Amino acid sequence: MLQMKKIAVDALILAGGKNLRMQGNYKGDLRTGGETFADHLIREMKKLADHVYLSYGEVSHGEKEGCTVIRDLHPGCGPVSGLEAGLTVCCSEYLLVAACDMPFLQTEFYRMLLEKGAEAEEKNGRFPDCIVPLLYGRPDVLAAVYSKRMLPVIRRLIGQGVYKPRAAVEKVNTLYVPLDGLPEYADMLQNINTPEDYRKIEEYE
Repeated sequence: MLQMKKIAVDALILAGGKNLRMQGNYKGDLRTGGETFADHLIREMKKLADHVYLSYGEVSHGEKEGCTVIRDLHPGCGPVSGLEAGLTVCCSEYLLVAACDMPFLQTEFYRMLLEKGAEAEEKNGRFPDCIVPLLYGRPDVLAAVYSKRMLPVIRRLIGQGVYKPRAAVEKVNTLYVPLDGLPEYADMLQNINTPEDYRKIEEYE
């Protein structure tokens, strides 16, 4: 468990979606560095989190050692439904969130985000509700830290038919962390969405 100002964290791996851009192949079973994308993220998250949850969305891809599979409460709503499910079951105040198509994310990335949150708390007297990295000025809301305090906001938006996680992020006290000039972290946000993306990383192995 991560001990930083008595903050305990859980983790959520978002592994749902129809994988259409990957020609229907489940991204979590793709491999790099000798392990699947899903196994890599589970291993990294376990270094920081008390509990690791795996959200498949509508289609299950089987159990995974070291984590708990959870189901969406509102299937068909995309990643925001996975966030809702993760925040509902998590036992800690904060949830580390990772999309399954980001196989280069590592512990150090989330430790850095949490350290930025601690710095903000020292300055403002409050830990942020959400910590989101900015890459080239664009927020990556699926590689972020979410507070359990965001659950009512997310539920309300789903009830209104708003299914974009960014909409929830914009309604709370969010700390944005620019990654410009920090290639060691920026490189971790690389998405593998298509067979071409996957072939490129295979070429480097």
